[in-house]
Amino acid sequence: MSNNPQSPKNPKNEWFKLGKKSRNFLYFYLALLLIISTALSCLLIYYKLELITLCNIEKVSILGCIIFALLGSSIFYIRKLYKACINLDIVEPSSNEDHIRQIGVISYYTLRPIFSIGLGVLLFLSFKIGVSAMVKSPELNDGFVYSCMFFSFFMGYSSGDVIDKLEKVGKSIVKKSFDSTDE
Repeated sequence: MSNNPQSPKNPKNEWFKLGKKSRNFLYFYLALLLIISTALSCLLIYYKLELITLCNIEKVSILGCIIFALLGSSIFYIRKLYKACINLDIVEPSSNEDHIRQIGVISYYTLRPIFSIGLGVLLFLSFKIGVSAMVKSPELNDGFVYSCMFFSFFMGYSSGDVIDKLEKVGKSIVKKSFDSTDE
């Protein structure tokens, strides 16, 4: 039994086509997002009180959701990329179809961190709705900011799973909303 990375035994080799320049671009892009989001997260934590005084808790919470979702997503997709390299799951494109697949792989890795930003904002909205539903006039404190940052990190880190879940839930909601109750 051959352990050849080009072997059809590895199903990832069927679609995971990525050339050297593309891999280098993705490493640079994801590392840059990681560095920026790490720096911004440290600044946000350090200057949180000043930012709350300057803006308000809600704006700082939204910012925290965005930054920490981006941080989590960057970590996850860098890890996913280097594991694919270590496991030899990535194959150089050799045909026109492979180059089309490469565009898909590049899009996947470049857009997922951006999707995580939207998911972070969605998390903020869900927290805000939850607090508003429980309390008549909510007085938020810095614990709300920390909660947003903490859970947003995991939302970004697990953005692929969240997107899959949203697709299932979204289809269910749309189906229920537009199904006719008239018989």
